[in-house]
Amino acid sequence: MVAPSFQAVRRLVVGVVFCVVALTNFRRALRRTTALVLASSRPGPPTSSPYLNVVDENDDGYEVVTTNYGWTTANWARFSQRIVSAEFFDAVRSHRRYNATAWADLEKAPDPSRQIIAFMDIDTCIEGNYPEYALPFTTNSNITVKGEKFFAILRKACGHIKRASESPALTANPNSRLVLLDCGNPPLFNIMDTCGPKENGGDGKDWSVLNNEQVIIAYYGVPKSKARPIDIGLPPPAVKPIVLQPHERHWIETCRKRDYLFSFQGKAGDGRDPLGLLDNGEDVFVKIKDRNTYWGRVHANNTGASLYEDILRESTFGGAPRGDCLWSYQ
Repeated sequence: MVAPSFQAVRRLVVGVVFCVVALTNFRRALRRTTALVLASSRPGPPTSSPYLNVVDENDDGYEVVTTNYGWTTANWARFSQRIVSAEFFDAVRSHRRYNATAWADLEKAPDPSRQIIAFMDIDTCIEGNYPEYALPFTTNSNITVKGEKFFAILRKACGHIKRASESPALTANPNSRLVLLDCGNPPLFNIMDTCGPKENGGDGKDWSVLNNEQVIIAYYGVPKSKARPIDIGLPPPAVKPIVLQPHERHWIETCRKRDYLFSFQGKAGDGRDPLGLLDNGEDVFVKIKDRNTYWGRVHANNTGASLYEDILRESTFGGAPRGDCLWSYQ
């Protein structure tokens, strides 16, 4: 059996992301087609439907699987989950090659003839800006563990990541892969920086997980110079539909003139600073924020998000320069 190429794994990750669109359009209802299962996205233990185990018997390729450490167990409520992670996890379980019981089966009876691409059922994608940008971290959470600090979520995942990387379910076939979603921005919420240090259960810079070619990190905030050759970029999540209020629809239908021809608000750096020269105090609104105080100002008095959105609503064009990751929500 031939190992999936990095391009194949990348296509799988991209396909999983775009599958989120289908889940959203069908309101995440259960829907079965030939060897395709749409699992419920509501937080809770796994659905008992036998359709979750459907795999095309004529398919001799790899199986898409998930670990059984967190969200797929009876203790699912003890594991935090971002909304973006929930949508991605649902998309994984909706893949036509998904096998819900494979990980547990292969841990009990390792089979070198079965090739898997595995995803974690715990949160490693610590992203606070999806689907609502610039809001408090818990707002964009699907499952919140009372009293758990957001920076502790990934730390708790470190041990599970190592456990999965050493599991016979993965190691029995050297062509199998474990894909880790890394939505962190170094040094915050980043798998390499968080799980590597010994105090978090790692082995320092020589963390064994990073030396394991069966483990691929799908990232969007890791500098290319730091990423390993086998790692891949994580594509952006599906674009959310915009719900317009009646008065906003009226503005569009009547071509109401907006206050600004162009606007942009964002952190300094990454080539953005020259944009500040475009602000003319009239119909071009550009505010470049200091990187060190940006989020403090955004959250001040809970007015940052509403002001941000109000400016966008009053703009004919919005700037979307590159940011500090592979892509930008703007």
